[in-house]
Amino acid sequence: MGIIIMYIVFALLIGAMGIYLLTHRQGFLNLSASQARMPATFFGWFFTLDALALIVSVVLHGSEPLPAGIFVILATILTTVLAVVVTSRLFK
Repeated sequence: MGIIIMYIVFALLIGAMGIYLLTHRQGFLNLSASQARMPATFFGWFFTLDALALIVSVVLHGSEPLPAGIFVILATILTTVLAVVVTSRLFK
């Protein structure tokens, strides 16, 4: 039961981050609107869809590690990529 709660909390955090990025496309983290638009849109949609897929996976498969684990790993990798993209655009 604990792993299911962890998956749901992770999905809520990733989903909230995706919605934040989609609603703040006109500049976030001191980036200009032109610099922030593409990463915010791409990562916003990805994180939102990943959170939904993670919740569906937990509902369908319960605490099985493989389906939900893939979505957790994808979100973790893309969060790192988002940090690199934002950092490179901030210090350009």
